[in-house]
Amino acid sequence: MCDSIKTNIILSYPRSGNHLVRFFVEMLSETPTLGCLHNELTDREMFRIKYSEELPFNIRKRKEWSDVYRKVHFIDELEQLNEANKLIFIIRNPREVMLSHSQMNLDIILKDKYEGQEPGQSDRSFTNYFRIIDYYNKCKGKKLLLFYEDNMIDTRGFIEKLYDFLEIDNPEKKKYVLDNIDYLFKASASYSSQGGGNKSKGKTKFYYDKLSEEDKTRFDNWLNPLLEKYPFIKEKYEI
Repeated sequence: MCDSIKTNIILSYPRSGNHLVRFFVEMLSETPTLGCLHNELTDREMFRIKYSEELPFNIRKRKEWSDVYRKVHFIDELEQLNEANKLIFIIRNPREVMLSHSQMNLDIILKDKYEGQEPGQSDRSFTNYFRIIDYYNKCKGKKLLLFYEDNMIDTRGFIEKLYDFLEIDNPEKKKYVLDNIDYLFKASASYSSQGGGNKSKGKTKFYYDKLSEEDKTRFDNWLNPLLEKYPFIKEKYEI
């Protein structure tokens, strides 16, 4: 681990709404968030993105930044960081998130290898989904568990949880966010053509239901043994 890299972490498997959480962390705390370790030039802070209208991030000068959070997706990125002092962890239905990340290519999920991966790149194997859950469970710092689907459906509840966890004392900013929650949710997704998990609008069976019955069986035969260690996932998503 690198002692010089000290930051709080927003952790999720790809396509789980990490950018959405980053957006509202910046909006509520008025402090930026950092992109993935090896992708900071393109994975920019949310407040630096050009939106259709100017948004009141009110980010202070760099020397005044504190409690900065960094986006992380993969276990090998976590291994380069000190253990999180504060950890926000976002989970999405494994069926949905893996199909979204693979662009509905079930075969590469079953091979547990993301094709086109270059030497030295982050390990993008699909079992990373479970390895980062293990990291969350072992983390001794202050931590918050968010479910992607709940964030998308109960937007006000999501903001309340995030505000409380961040220990912010800015009731006027909280009121602004809650009063403009629908507008801000749309704005948070507008800058990116990828859009993360926003296509599903929080549905738990958006991608999975597009599979044939044969492919559903193939997928579940691979996934279900892995889920035995994580009963809370099975219960949450009725798998």
